Amino acid sequence: LGNGIDPLEVVDRFGADALRFTVLSMCGVGTDIHLDHEDLEAAFAPGRNFSNKLWNAGRFTLMSVGDAPVQPLSAVRGSLETSDRWILSRLQHASTEVTESLERFRLDEAVDRAYHFFWSDFADWYLELSKGRLRGDRGDDSRETARAVLVHVFDGILRLLHPIVPFVTESLWDRIPWPEGTGRPPGLSLAPWPVPDRTLENARAEASLGAFQEIVSAVRSLRKEYGVGEGAMVTLVIGGVSPERRVYLEAEAPRLEQLARVGELHFGASTGRG
Repeated sequence: LGNGIDPLEVVDRFGADALRFTVLSMCGVGTDIHLDHEDLEAAFAPGRNFSNKLWNAGRFTLMSVGDAPVQPLSAVRGSLETSDRWILSRLQHASTEVTESLERFRLDEAVDRAYHFFWSDFADWYLELSKGRLRGDRGDDSRETARAVLVHVFDGILRLLHPIVPFVTESLWDRIPWPEGTGRPPGLSLAPWPVPDRTLENARAEASLGAFQEIVSAVRSLRKEYGVGEGAMVTLVIGGVSPERRVYLEAEAPRLEQLARVGELHFGASTGRG
């Protein structure tokens, strides 16, 4: 009748993963799925955009890690930095929430949680924070720790996303350099489902990185509000910071410069608050 959507046409144009992601993300309990059969481009743009983002971020991750042997996470746990502990903690929460959503057949919730963990926590923040370390700016030990964490977290992401977008995840997973001394499953579809490791949950790291994110977001917002050029350096003055948090922010000054173009960082009198 010309008023429906042929899924094979969608697969041919955008890929099976784009079709799966779009439909799963819209299948909330008690809701109807509305897809415009007259504009497939707009209807399946969410799935296409996500698949492209996953592929591009995955290729960047693999390029950054390189082909050299990677240490297992257990070998670098003593040298984890705050951003490492943060992303590992976030991975445990994401694994728990995605699993619970799938077990309750809340497929749209599973998609939403996996999507935001990958897109925001991993791609927007951890990858950006790791770029300097992966170049060796903070020494070989920091670089190897970042490589090990990247591989561990990206492996977990691909396992969580595999039921949703199986083709792009399988293709990326096959290219991951496997940690030394650990057995590689024969394929992603046969790899064990992620089981949260409570010892990797770290509320302090999440609070510290959360404060860092708020500062970066606030500086970016103020720069936009006052029309400060993207390349212009600014001076940032922060008040009411606890001594512990001040030490952390001072150590992250290069990342503040990288992400918010902060040239100088100063602190007001501490009130004991974080």
